[in-house]
Amino acid sequence: MNPFLLRQSLGKFATGVAIVTTRSMGFNYGFTANSFTSVSLSPPLVLVCIQEESSFVNPLSQSGTFGVSLLDAGQVEISNIFSDTNLTAKERFERTSFKCSTKGNPMIINALSWIDCQLEDMRKVGDHHICIGRVTDISVSNNTENPLIFYGGNYRSLR
Repeated sequence: MNPFLLRQSLGKFATGVAIVTTRSMGFNYGFTANSFTSVSLSPPLVLVCIQEESSFVNPLSQSGTFGVSLLDAGQVEISNIFSDTNLTAKERFERTSFKCSTKGNPMIINALSWIDCQLEDMRKVGDHHICIGRVTDISVSNNTENPLIFYGGNYRSLR
């Protein structure tokens, strides 16, 4: 399998952009994800994929909880901050406005929606971990309804 062609092919699937966060041992952790989806409405479950070598894996395993902030089209800079591997977890949150959920997970201010989850299952598959979260709390913003979209290696919006 040609990895370049595989990446190019998968890039033809438009996705939303989310910041996935957790708080573990007194520190905040987070990363940009576009591998996020709903799994079930009853029970309420969502799925996120995390790279195997991500510094997020251990804190998530320790906390057993995570938050998801679905980004607005105006939040490209936040997406870039949380995908910048040169920034520490602390630096990412110093450059971003957030508030903590009922479970203590940092949620991005002005995101379109916030989803708080209890980690239900985590399995290593290929070079990623597939994480299933049981939704325990949600909040939907009155913010603009213009989601940040990722398609073909670039950010897009619906407008």
